[in-house]
Amino acid sequence: DGTVIIESGSGIGFLVNVPANSHLYKNLEGEDVKVYTHMIVREDDMSLYGFEDFKTLNFFNLLMNITGVGAKASLALLSVSTVDELARAIASKDTAFISRANGIGKKTAERIALELSDKVESIAYNLPSNNEVTSVVSGNKAEACEALMSLGYNKNEAMNVLKSLDEGLDTQSYIRKALTLL
Repeated sequence: DGTVIIESGSGIGFLVNVPANSHLYKNLEGEDVKVYTHMIVREDDMSLYGFEDFKTLNFFNLLMNITGVGAKASLALLSVSTVDELARAIASKDTAFISRANGIGKKTAERIALELSDKVESIAYNLPSNNEVTSVVSGNKAEACEALMSLGYNKNEAMNVLKSLDEGLDTQSYIRKALTLL
């Protein structure tokens, strides 16, 4: 029914809501598991939502920040695919894919795509966030990456092309070579 009971070392069991595609559904009796949780406290209810990794927990929290998308809808979204697949669907504004989840209609899928498409691009294409661009490519390549993004290319395209170029060029040379490859 979308829940598992996780027993702590002291014999106390916690009922945790988990995505339908979670490996936590396997019979792990007696095994140690690490579950990243989010607790929601309401006047009439206290609920735990659990995830296998921190990335999924963060994505769950990101989804819950959308108006009209609560914990159950966020969990339903994470139940139909992996975080990476869902992030790619959101980044590409694939509302048909997003609305496959129970309780997510066309309008909600459009709102999710609209509000999160920029935020999930780094997850969708396994890229660093804007702040981390300079740590992956530094110096002249970082400047060239910023210039290419200001010309309308997405981070994924710019980073992949710049990574393939030789080191030691000036910024303008990186931009020229990248533009010819793009």
